[in-house]
Amino acid sequence: MLFELLLAARAGRTVLLVAAPPLFLIWTNLHGGYALGLALVAIFAGEAILTRRNAVAFAGAALLGLAATLVDPGSLGLGAAAAHAAMFGLAALALAITRGGTLLDALLLVPLFWLGLSAQRQMPYFAFAATPFIAAGAGELWSRWRPASRFALPRPAIAGIGAGLAAVLAFSVATAPDAPDESRYPVAARDQLKGTTGNLLNEYDWGGFLMWRVPERPVFIDGRLFVFLPDVLTDYEEMVFVRPRWREELDRYAIGAVLLHPDRPLVAALRDQGWAVLTQDANAVLLRRPVR
Repeated sequence: MLFELLLAARAGRTVLLVAAPPLFLIWTNLHGGYALGLALVAIFAGEAILTRRNAVAFAGAALLGLAATLVDPGSLGLGAAAAHAAMFGLAALALAITRGGTLLDALLLVPLFWLGLSAQRQMPYFAFAATPFIAAGAGELWSRWRPASRFALPRPAIAGIGAGLAAVLAFSVATAPDAPDESRYPVAARDQLKGTTGNLLNEYDWGGFLMWRVPERPVFIDGRLFVFLPDVLTDYEEMVFVRPRWREELDRYAIGAVLLHPDRPLVAALRDQGWAVLTQDANAVLLRRPVR
């Protein structure tokens, strides 16, 4: 969506840049990847400044977008309904934008490719952005090198292919799971976790699960990587991997409960320190700080 908006603005429809700040307002509160969006706007703004084409509009969009990432919708009284309405409006705006492939498209894929390599779960973003670019290029190549004679499939063959695709789609829908697979998450610790006190130190990969399943228990860290760089992530690793200042960090963050994989070095260290094991299975162990 942001790609389309920026490209359309670059082509002359700069009025569309007014959608950038509200887009960042929503994006910031949904996923930590908003930092990538800021980088993309900065790229366009830099080009506009260097080429002296709509520099004020792009620079203003970049600054207002950055400011929007600092706003907490909750403090403004914006609920889920307002957020959904804004998302619908931005999606409708994106559907109205058309573009053609340029060299800038390829350059913009570089940060997305880096993001995909940095975390496997981010690769779909690169795939979504790259598909139109690759498809356009493949179509152009095919138009240049296609055979002079055109082979047309008979209608029965086309009908058979269509029926096969429909069968595959129906099978996929029928066999699709109706609930997420939580077998790798600390399901057994949910009830015990609600009764713990103090701040919780949780496994990085479980942050989103805990925010969804135990919303009343704030997590220490979750998958929104950019939000926690660099200090919080460094402190998290200091504790979990029992580095020199792990005890000081536990006290500084007032950690009262720890929910980690059983093989984490911190788990063994806390057992030796007298922390109580509230629950444990093959996936997770929940420990509570001893009462003094």
